[in-house]
Amino acid sequence: MWTLLILVALSASPTQDSTVKDKTYKDVTVTLSDKGATEDGKRELVFAVTNGTKKKLKLCTYFTPFEGFLGELLEVRHEDGGEAQYLGISVKRGKPGKDDYIQVAPGETREVTFNLAEHYDLSKKGRYTVQFQGNEDMNRLPDSNVLEIEVR
Repeated sequence: MWTLLILVALSASPTQDSTVKDKTYKDVTVTLSDKGATEDGKRELVFAVTNGTKKKLKLCTYFTPFEGFLGELLEVRHEDGGEAQYLGISVKRGKPGKDDYIQVAPGETREVTFNLAEHYDLSKKGRYTVQFQGNEDMNRLPDSNVLEIEVR
């Protein structure tokens, strides 16, 4: 009888059934790369998602550069430690619809180029670090690499 009680207690243990599972996609890589400054002062970055799995990835574009900047997606910091001000809008959205997803085939990389200076205040000269912040509840992407750029 005691054995049965111990098994029931173990099976109801919170360490087995109610642990928080990592909601981010496994084997998916998010990278930011710098295309450099253009002659007209734009600072072009490339946001890329690579599907390293063997299955097709259905990616919600909410809170990613794939949908545009409808909220603060990046952490942008100046070398003095200050955070660059986000210049864009912040939009609340309802539940994503069919058109709010993109497919990424196994081994495929999908990318989009954007002008960082259109979305963040880069008026202070110097070095900045830039990182995409994943959203495990919506797009389930991991954070990107930390990219360093120089603004002159």
